[in-house]
Amino acid sequence: MSHRKDIPCSRGNKRRSSYDLTDNPGKNTKSPKMTDTGTTTILDAINNLKQDLNTKIDAKIDGLKCEIKQEINNLSAQFRYLQDRITKTETHQNNIVRRLDSQEAELEKIQIDIGRTNLILHGLPIAINETNHVLISKVENIFSETFGLHNELLVSDAFRLGKSTVEYPNKPIKICFQTLEGRNMVWTNRDKLQKLYSDMTLKDDVPKATRIRRAVNWKLQQSQLQLSTAYASKTSHINDPKKLTNRSIKT
Repeated sequence: MSHRKDIPCSRGNKRRSSYDLTDNPGKNTKSPKMTDTGTTTILDAINNLKQDLNTKIDAKIDGLKCEIKQEINNLSAQFRYLQDRITKTETHQNNIVRRLDSQEAELEKIQIDIGRTNLILHGLPIAINETNHVLISKVENIFSETFGLHNELLVSDAFRLGKSTVEYPNKPIKICFQTLEGRNMVWTNRDKLQKLYSDMTLKDDVPKATRIRRAVNWKLQQSQLQLSTAYASKTSHINDPKKLTNRSIKT
């Protein structure tokens, strides 16, 4: 069993216990309240800090806005510069294309003029050890047999276009006539040649671009002709009263 020990006190004071609450405050002891002046000081410090932070943030945002605006202006200037360069380049390119087209058209005209007295013969078999002289003689004999011409039609030259290969041994022959009249006579009567020599055909000597353009135009003409024929066959009963009468009787 424990005994409480009395602690001696100074004169005039009561003796106090070692377990006095003033020396050993417990959990239920309340802390002293903060004064209104201290609270106001802390709140003012917080508000000042907030204002300072807001000022710094606004200044930083304004600086970023200025930098972004300047960067946008720089990019816009670069974009306008590049756009101007692209426009000038396209204009220059279009001028070059027009000049090339004009030069190609002039070259095509020159080639057509050069080939006016020529024809291209397809389907003539190549001979063993064929020479230019032998080829000219063969062409003259074919024309003489087909058109009944001897000295009236004179071939100035004839040669194969390209080297013969295994797949295409019989290369076309370019035939050069001495006169335009002789060339036109053969060209006008080329159907006679194909009747006697079914494997042979004559073509006019024109550039590749001209041949392609003519082939495209021919296909377009054939398509238009087919459409016109189909349209005419579908609408023929409208203009034929007999067909209209027969149709009305059947219905």
